[in-house]
Amino acid sequence: MGLANRVLPPELERRGVIMMAAFALAPDLDAVVELTGDPMAFLRYHRGFTHSLLGGAAFAFVLALIFARVFPGVPRRRVFVLTLAGVYIHTFLDLLTSYGTMLFWPFSFRRYTLDWLWTVDPTLTGILIGGVLAAYWLRRYPRMVAKASIAMALGYILMCGGLHWAARQAVAAEAVAQDIEGIQTVAVVPAPFVPLKWTGIVETEDTWFQAHIELGSARSADIKFAEVPKLTSHDGREDLGDGDNPPLRERAQLYEWFARFPVVTVEREPGGQVVKFYDLRFNLPGVGEARRPFDLIVRLDAEGRVVDTQLH
Repeated sequence: MGLANRVLPPELERRGVIMMAAFALAPDLDAVVELTGDPMAFLRYHRGFTHSLLGGAAFAFVLALIFARVFPGVPRRRVFVLTLAGVYIHTFLDLLTSYGTMLFWPFSFRRYTLDWLWTVDPTLTGILIGGVLAAYWLRRYPRMVAKASIAMALGYILMCGGLHWAARQAVAAEAVAQDIEGIQTVAVVPAPFVPLKWTGIVETEDTWFQAHIELGSARSADIKFAEVPKLTSHDGREDLGDGDNPPLRERAQLYEWFARFPVVTVEREPGGQVVKFYDLRFNLPGVGEARRPFDLIVRLDAEGRVVDTQLH
């Protein structure tokens, strides 16, 4: 609301608030890659170009050119300020989640994340949408409402950051107390909808140790780690990224790049094999394998050729 007030004339201020909310949703247009029919495209491209600092600025510039006519008489550079703010707000909020954002694309394809929020946090979304609607409809105190909404959102984000720190400390301490050997990484990722619930993940050379915890209601002794081998195979292969099967190797390498805590299982089936990839950050409490998001299933025939690829 304050930014729209600074760059737009008073008669266009409300329109600017609505359009900024739309611009803040625009980066997710990259999800259209799903329409290509390539099941790997979403993993490869989502939260890439339109979510990066450089690509987001270019995307915001295009949006400014397209929507300049919505703000008659306003210089395009001011419209660009609105579109850029909307796109960067989206990037910042995505950075808080556990999915991962290619912030420095195209110079780096690393996915950055703070792991403070689930991919879609209904509480934060409700605060932001409620603030926009209230600022629009409460004509007497729009700026006061907008400031209150921003303060609530920031307070909630900082609270989740503090809970993330507390959860990670608890998981790390308990991993040491339970004598898990060869610890390489300790991480915690949020569970959906409830900011007190977290999933702790401890990495060793060949195994993940996973524990679902709830802050405030569980003692450290209640943290129960489940051992999850990084690769479960009927034939003892240790690395699906190697070998003489380029299509399978390509899929394995792409998933390893996408996943934070990848697990691979290899199973026989009539006429071939099924190779399943999943990521422990999406292995949620109470959610079975059939509903787990971002599972990659690759089917091979008896000759080891890829015959089908599915992303759930």
